[in-house]
Amino acid sequence: MDRTGLGNSLGRNVNSPRKRMSIVQSLKKNSSGLSMSGRSNQSVQVICRTPGHVVESFGSSLPVLVTEALTFVDKSTAVSVCVSADGWAWLICGRRILVWQCKTTIHDPKQRRIFKSQCRELQLPQSDLAHKAECIAVWLPPGQQVPSCMAVSPEGIVRFWASIAHEGSSVETSAELAGQEVNCLTYIPGHGCILATTTCTVALLQPQFVSGKNSIVCRVLRTSQGWLGGIGRRMTSLIFGAIPQSPVAETKLVKVICSGLGEKGSRVLILAGLSLQYWSFPHNEQEKMEFDEDISHMVSQAFQRKVWESSACNPQSMDTWLIDMQFCEEGIVLLMAAHCADISMQIYFALGLISLSGTSMANSFKWFIPVKFDYILFYHVDIETILLSHRFILCGWEAIIYDQFNVIVVNCASEHEQEKIELIRGKEDSILGGALCSGTPVLFTKNVGLVSIIPTDFSSQDFNTNYTDINATIDYNYKNDQTAHNFSILTSNDELQDMFYSSDGATQLRAAFLLSLRQNKLQCEEILTQLFPLQEEPVMDIDAILDTLALKVAKDLIDDYPANDPRWTNHRDLSMTINAVTAIQIPHQLEGKQKALDLFVSFLKEHNLWDRFCAVTYRGIIMSTSHVLSEYAEKIVAAMTIYNLQNRNPELIDSIIEQTLNPETYVSEELTSRDIFYREVSAVHLFLPTLVSNATEVTLSERPTHQVAQYIMQVNSILLGVLHEVVKYRQYNAERFVPTRCSNGITEYLPWTAASGKHGLRNCLTTMHNMTLKHGVTGTNDTTIRNELYEQLVSLIDLILDGRKCHLESIRGTEKFEILLKQYETDRMNLIQPLIKEEQYENAAMLAEKYCDFVSLVQICELTNNKNRLDSYIDKFASQDFAGFLFSWYVKDGRQGQLVERCRRGGSIELTEKLSEHPTLSWVQAVLTDELRFAANTLHSLAVQETELVTRKKSMLSLAKLALLASDEPEYEIKDCIKSIDNELALIAHQEDLPTGVLTTYGYDIEKLKVFTPVELITLYTSEDNVIASEYDFKKALDLLDYVKQEEEKSSLKLRIWARAARRDSWESVEKNPKQQAQGTIFFKLMELAYMMGGKVKEFLPSVDALLMEPELGTLAASSNFQFLVKLLYEYAYDNY
Repeated sequence: MDRTGLGNSLGRNVNSPRKRMSIVQSLKKNSSGLSMSGRSNQSVQVICRTPGHVVESFGSSLPVLVTEALTFVDKSTAVSVCVSADGWAWLICGRRILVWQCKTTIHDPKQRRIFKSQCRELQLPQSDLAHKAECIAVWLPPGQQVPSCMAVSPEGIVRFWASIAHEGSSVETSAELAGQEVNCLTYIPGHGCILATTTCTVALLQPQFVSGKNSIVCRVLRTSQGWLGGIGRRMTSLIFGAIPQSPVAETKLVKVICSGLGEKGSRVLILAGLSLQYWSFPHNEQEKMEFDEDISHMVSQAFQRKVWESSACNPQSMDTWLIDMQFCEEGIVLLMAAHCADISMQIYFALGLISLSGTSMANSFKWFIPVKFDYILFYHVDIETILLSHRFILCGWEAIIYDQFNVIVVNCASEHEQEKIELIRGKEDSILGGALCSGTPVLFTKNVGLVSIIPTDFSSQDFNTNYTDINATIDYNYKNDQTAHNFSILTSNDELQDMFYSSDGATQLRAAFLLSLRQNKLQCEEILTQLFPLQEEPVMDIDAILDTLALKVAKDLIDDYPANDPRWTNHRDLSMTINAVTAIQIPHQLEGKQKALDLFVSFLKEHNLWDRFCAVTYRGIIMSTSHVLSEYAEKIVAAMTIYNLQNRNPELIDSIIEQTLNPETYVSEELTSRDIFYREVSAVHLFLPTLVSNATEVTLSERPTHQVAQYIMQVNSILLGVLHEVVKYRQYNAERFVPTRCSNGITEYLPWTAASGKHGLRNCLTTMHNMTLKHGVTGTNDTTIRNELYEQLVSLIDLILDGRKCHLESIRGTEKFEILLKQYETDRMNLIQPLIKEEQYENAAMLAEKYCDFVSLVQICELTNNKNRLDSYIDKFASQDFAGFLFSWYVKDGRQGQLVERCRRGGSIELTEKLSEHPTLSWVQAVLTDELRFAANTLHSLAVQETELVTRKKSMLSLAKLALLASDEPEYEIKDCIKSIDNELALIAHQEDLPTGVLTTYGYDIEKLKVFTPVELITLYTSEDNVIASEYDFKKALDLLDYVKQEEEKSSLKLRIWARAARRDSWESVEKNPKQQAQGTIFFKLMELAYMMGGKVKEFLPSVDALLMEPELGTLAASSNFQFLVKLLYEYAYDNY
C-alpha cells in the first residue's frame, strides 16, 4: 500500500537490504491466470499461520490418482515428490510416476482447463532399490505444451518419454554404472540431463530424434583424481570416455543445480564432499569446466569466527558438512553444518553466500548466518545421513529449510529473524519434497499436498484471505502501440483540425495527445507551447492550468463513451470524447480505458509535462496531481474487478449497481444499469458504500444471526476483493506515479480507499469492521465461517491503518502531524484490542508488528507468556527503542519486580542496559547478582538525591549499609562509606525526633514526610511553634550545625539558635539573686548541656557582642536587664567551663 520503495523485481537477490519479498516479483513472474502470490485464483485454504508467514494450499487440487496413491500406499513403500520451476509436479510411489500440472503455463483457457485436470501415470524400470523423485526430470520442450520425462533407476537404467501423453511410447538404455548408485538427475536446457551417482561419477544423457526414432546418448564425464580423491586441484578440460569401474575415493555427492544464463546458455554447479565444481554449458558449444575448488577451509573459518567466536577450536578437531545449495543473483547460497570436538558434540547449522563474478568465485563468504533449530543434534557415527536429509528453498532473501518433519524460515538479511513453522502435525504426515515454483516456495506434504509459504507482512502480501474469487486477475503490463493506433484513427482529420483551433484548453490538450499518437510532433509541440509556456523559474502554483487540464482530460478518458456501441450514439457528450473506447463488451471497454490512460501518462512524460506538475485541491486537501492520476487508474482496476466478481455474485452486485445509480443517470431503455455504471468509471467508488449500506440494513433486519454472518462474509469478500486488486495495482505502479519534487512538503497523500466522506472509503471500511466484529464473528457457531470472518477482519483493519499511515507520512513535519498522530494511535489500539480480547493473538500480533503498536505487542506476549517473542521484538524494533518502551511499560504498570526478575533470568541485553541506566531498579539487579558493593553505592547515591520521602531515604541508607557489611570488601575500603551513611542516618534521626505538633502546625503530611535539610530542621526545632521546646531541642539544633558546610551560614545559624533560646524566657527585670535567676533560663540550661556533652565554650557559644547584634533578638537586644544577665552568664561560663 505504500507508494514508494517498490522498485524493480527482486528476483532471487538475497543481498537486498529489504526484508520481505516484493509483490512486484510475483506479479512479474505470474501469468494473467494467477494471483499475486503465484497461486491459481481458485479459493485457497489457509493451513497454518505464524507471526511472519502464512501457509496455504497451492495450485489446483491434487488429481485423484495422486490422492489415491497417497491414501493407499503401503508404509514400506518409498514416496517422494518433486516440483519444477514452471509448474509441473511428479510423485514417485514404488515403480509409478504420477505427473500433473500444479500451475498452468498454457495460455489457451480451453486447453488449460482440459489439461489441468489430467494426471499421467508412467512406469519406472525394475529395481531392487527404491526409486526417488530426484532421479526423474520433467521439462517442457520448446514450442510444446506437454512435457517430456526422463527417469533413471538407482542402478542406472534410463527410460525416456518424449511426451508424457504417450506413456506407452518410451526408449530405454543403460548407463553402465558398474554398481554405483544414482543420486540425482538434473535437466540442462538444450543439452539433456546430467546424471550423478552418490560417489560422484557424472554423465550427460542426451535425448535424440534420428530417422523418426527417439534414442538416448550417454556421454560420461571422467574427472581427474582431484575430483574423486583429494579434491581441490583445478580442472581445465572435460574428457568424455568409458566410465571407470570404480571410483577412486568415496567422495559423496551432495547436490547438482542448474541455472540459465539467457543467451549464454546454462551453468551447472556440482557439490561433492567439501568441493565445488562450476561447468558452463553454452548453446551449441562444448561444455567447459570453469573451476574446481575446495571450500572446506572457507567453511571452517566462517564457523570458527561466527559460531565459536574464538580460536579455541582446533581446525583438526572440526567436522564440516555441505548439505545443500541454491543459486541466487549474487552467487550461491550454501546450507552447512559443523561441530568441534574440542568444544562440544553439538552440531551447528549455518547459511552462507559465496559471491560469483562471471566464472570467478570469491574466497570468503559475503554473509554467514547461524541457523538455530528448536532441536539439538549431537555428533554420532551416522549423523551425516540425518544432516543430508535437510534441504532449503531460496526465495528472495528468505531461506526455507526443511527435512521430513520440520520447517524453519530464515531471513538472510537478518540473522535474528528465524521462524519455525508447525506444518507437520500428525504421526502419518511428512514432507515429501519442495521447490521454488514460479517464484513461490512450495512444499508437498502427505496429508495436504502442495502448500505455499508466503510472508504475512501486509506491505507485500495479498491479504492472505479467500476472497479473491475472480475469474482472472488483471494483467497490468500493457502493450499500447496497437491501442494507440486503433483509437487515434477514429478521430477524423477534420475533427482533429477543429480541436486544434478550439479555444477550450482541454480540447486543445486532447488534440495534442492525439497528434502525439499520430507521431505529428510539430503540431503537438505547437499546441503545448501555447497552452503551457515555459517559465524561467518554476512557480509553486496550486490548481495551475496544466494540472487542472491534465486531470480533466484524464477524467474524460476514463469516463469516455463506447464509440462503436450504437445504443450510445445519441447520448454521447462529444465535448469530452476522443473515441478511446472502441469495444462493445464491457470488460474490453474497461481495458481500453486503462490502456488509453496509460498512453496519456506516457504522453505527459514524453513531452516533459509530468515534471512540471504541482498539485490541485482535491477532496478538501491539496494533493499531488500525479496521485490523482493514479487514483483514476485505480478506479479502472476497481471497475474491472467488480465486473469479474459480478459473474460470481450476479444478483447481489446487479442490485447494488442499480441502487448506486441516481435517477438522473438514466439514459435510455436500450442501455442497462451495467452499461451506465461501467461507463462512468470516476464514480465507480460509490458502489462500495452502497454495498456496505445494504449490509447494515441486513444486520438490522430479523434474519437469523447465522444468515447475517454469512451475508457479512459475502459483502466482505466483494469489498476486500476489489480493494485487493486496487492495492496490488497501486504497489506495482508506484514508481509510475511518483510526485514531482516541486510538490513535496505542500501536498498530502490520502488514498481514496482511506479518505472520509462520500468520495472515500474510510467510513464504509470502519462500518464493515464494526459489523464484522459485532454481528459476524458473534453471529455464527460455524468454525470455518468464524475463522474466515476473523481473516477478513484483519484485512479490514490493515486497510484502515495503512491508509491512515500513508496520510501521516505525507504530512510529517507539519502542524497537523502531531494531532493526527495521536488520533491514529488511539484508533490503532481500538482496532487491534478487540482481536486480543477474542484471543486472536497471532492476527493481532501481525497487525501490531506492522503498525508498531508496542502496547498491544507487550500485552500479547504477557497474555501468552511468550518471553522469547518479546525478546525478538527488542531486536526487531531496536531502531524504535522498543527496549525503552518495554522498560517504561513495566515501571508504569507497577511491575518493577517482574522487570528485574526478567533481566536476572537472562533477559535481552538491551533491557538489561536500560535497567542499569535506572538506578532505582538496577541496585536490585546488582543484589541478585551478588554485586553488593555496586548495589550499596547505587543505594547511597539514590539516598543522597532523595528529597520526597524521608522513610524511603532511611530505607535506602539502611540497605546500602547492609549491602556494604554483607559484601566481601575489606573493612578499610568500606569504612569511610559506612561513616558517611551513619551521618546521613543520624540526620534522619534528628528529623524523626521533631515533635508532631510542630509538623502539623506547618501543614506537613506526617505519613509521607519529606526530607528536611539541616537548616529546615534547625528552624523547626527552634521555632516559636515548638512550644514544648527545651534545652535538648536547642542542643539538637546546635548539633545540626555540623551538617552545614558554609562557615558563614553556620555562624549565622548559631547566632539565631542562641537568640531564639534567649527569647524563650523573660528578661524584663533583675531579681535579688540575678545569678540564680539567670540559671533558671533555657539559655543557661543550653550552655550547661552543651558543656556537659563535651563542648568547648569558645566553639558552641558565640561572642556576646555578636549575640547582642543578632536581629532575631528584636527589642530584647536593647534591654539593659537582658544585657546584664547575659553578660553575667557569659562571665560564669568563661569562669567555670
